[in-house]
Amino acid sequence: MRRVPANRGGGDGGPRRVVRISWGRANRPGVALDGHNATTLRAGRDHCRLRFRRSQARRISWVQPTTHKMWCTVSQTQPRNPSPGAQSIVPAAAKDNHATATTKPMSKVRAVPFLERGRGGSRGDGLGGAMRGLQSSRLTGYPVHLPESFMSDADRPHRVLNIAPDHAGWRLDAYLSARFSSWSRTAVQKAIKRGEILVDGRRAKASLKLEALDVLRIYTKGYAPDGPPPPLPPVLYEDDRLLVINKPPGLLAHPAGDRFAYAVIGLMKEARPSCRVDLCHRLDRDTSGVMVLSKDLEANTHIKTQLRERSAHLQKTYLALVRGDVDWTERDVRAPIGDRQDTEIRLRRGVTDEGLPARTVFSALQKHSGHSLVQCALHTGRTHQIRVHLEHIGHPILGDKVYGQPDRVFLEWHEQGATPFVRARAGFPRQCLHAWKLRLQHPDGPALELEAPLPRDMQQVVDGALPVWPAPSSTPEAES
Repeated sequence: MRRVPANRGGGDGGPRRVVRISWGRANRPGVALDGHNATTLRAGRDHCRLRFRRSQARRISWVQPTTHKMWCTVSQTQPRNPSPGAQSIVPAAAKDNHATATTKPMSKVRAVPFLERGRGGSRGDGLGGAMRGLQSSRLTGYPVHLPESFMSDADRPHRVLNIAPDHAGWRLDAYLSARFSSWSRTAVQKAIKRGEILVDGRRAKASLKLEALDVLRIYTKGYAPDGPPPPLPPVLYEDDRLLVINKPPGLLAHPAGDRFAYAVIGLMKEARPSCRVDLCHRLDRDTSGVMVLSKDLEANTHIKTQLRERSAHLQKTYLALVRGDVDWTERDVRAPIGDRQDTEIRLRRGVTDEGLPARTVFSALQKHSGHSLVQCALHTGRTHQIRVHLEHIGHPILGDKVYGQPDRVFLEWHEQGATPFVRARAGFPRQCLHAWKLRLQHPDGPALELEAPLPRDMQQVVDGALPVWPAPSSTPEAES
C-alpha cells in the first residue's frame, strides 16, 4: 500500500488526488488508501468492488493499464456535504446488462450501461477485464466513463448461452464441444484463443472452469448469427392467450442442429418477453402460412390436444402448386405413411404397408401449363403427409427437393447449394406449399377461423407467371 501526495489544480477545477492501486493476484485482494477512503479490489474469480465516500468520489477515470498495477484518479469536485435530495438510485433492472445506475441530481454527467459482473483475470487481461469488473460493481451510484472500444463486443452479432448449475465445474472447451457435436475440442480451443468466445464479457482460457449463471457469448462464424435478425412475421391474430402469425418461407419454426439460424420461436419470445411464448405446432422451413403460438401453458396444452386428437373443431387447409396438369376435380387419398428404407435421406417418408393411417382430400382450383393449384384438406397429421401423398399420386409439389426427386437432388443441394442440376430438377427455389386456413377452438371457448394470404412467389405463379429460380444463393442448411 502506498499513498501518493495530492496533485493540486486538477483539470476539473478542483484539487485532485492520485493513488496507486495494487492489483491483487489470484484471490488475494489489493487495497489502496486515499486519505480516509478505502478502495478494495478483489482479483481472481471474485467480484470486483469499489467503495468510495460519496462526498469525494465524483467519478473515476482509468488512465494507464499495467500488468498488476493501475493508476486511479479521484476527482474531488463533489460537495463534501451533498444536499439530502442527491441520493443514489440503482433501479431494480440493474441486474440486466442494459440497466443504468444514476445519481440524482447529476448535471453534465452521462450515465453508461452496466456490463455483466466481472471476474479477476490473468496477466493478459489488462485494463479491459478490470474495467468490466469495476463497471459491473455498483460503485457509489456515480457513473463510470469508459472508452467505447471496451463495449464494442456487445454490439457485434453473437450467440448467448447461459450456464446451468448442472454444468458448473466444466472446462470451457469441454462444455462447448459437448454442447455442439459438430464442433471439435481442438476447433473450440482455437476459437477461444482468437477471442471469439467470451465468458461474462471477457476473454478466457480454454481451461477455465465454468460457474452457474455464467454468460457465454459466441462470435464464431456458423455458430453465431452473421447478421441482424429478419423482420418479425406478420401477426394474423393476437390476444392474451394466443399469437397467430403468417410464417414466411425460409424461416425455421425451431432451431435445428448445431449451426445457428434464426427461428420463429426465438424471434417471438424476444418480441413478447413478458409472455411464455411456445409453439403449438410446426411448419417445414420452406412452408409458409398460418402458425399458432401460445402465451401460457394451459393454452398450449389445449391447442396441442386438438391437433393430436383431430378435434371436430379443427380443420387445416393448405394450398400447393404441383407438377403437371391434374385430371381430376377432387381426389380422396387414403394411404399409410411410414419410414422409407430405400433412401439415403433420413427424413424422407413414404407410403408403406407398415405406416400409420393417413388421409388427405385434394381439390383442383386452377390448371396452368405444366402445373396446377391444388387445395389440400388434412384429416390426419402425419409428418410430410401432403408431400408424400402428392408424390404417391404422381403430382409432387413444385420446388420440392426431396419428394418426387432422386436422392441426388437433395444431397447435392445440401452439400453444394443450387447447382445447375438441382435448379433444373427442382424448378423452383422452395417447395410451393402454404398453410392457407386453420379453424380451431380458442382456449376460452369460441371458434377461431384464420387465413393467411399467399406469399408473393406463389401468388406470381398463380397469376400466370412461369415458375423461375432466381440467382443462386449460398449453401443452405438442412431442412427441418
